[in-house]
Amino acid sequence: GSAYKRAGDLEKAMGFICQAIALAEENKDLENIALGERRLSGVYLTKGNYEEALLHARRCAEIADALNLHPTLENNIHLARVEFEMGLLEDAERHAKEGYQRALRLGFDNDKNKVINLLDQIAKKKIALG
Repeated sequence: GSAYKRAGDLEKAMGFICQAIALAEENKDLENIALGERRLSGVYLTKGNYEEALLHARRCAEIADALNLHPTLENNIHLARVEFEMGLLEDAERHAKEGYQRALRLGFDNDKNKVINLLDQIAKKKIALG
């Protein structure tokens, strides 16, 4: 599905991602269910459907957090990005800070920089809104 998303064919991307999620569910493969949910959230985010993007980002985060999966850091960053786009700045800031703490613990400098940039955007939006 990711290749179709990059190519701009969002409907095909969604179809393949949904098939992957269904297969992962059949096999009780929670890690790939979480990954599929995050990818599906990304497609909805690209489409501008923030409610669906948030729903799938939260599903992904719940599964990953419950299993303490390694991709939890990416999930925090993605969830914060969706919340930022929706104007849920307090939630976005909280999830971004959780992501930052995980990045510090894991030594992931690239992800730490992503979070710092997102926190900067959140702060600028808060200032602009007063």
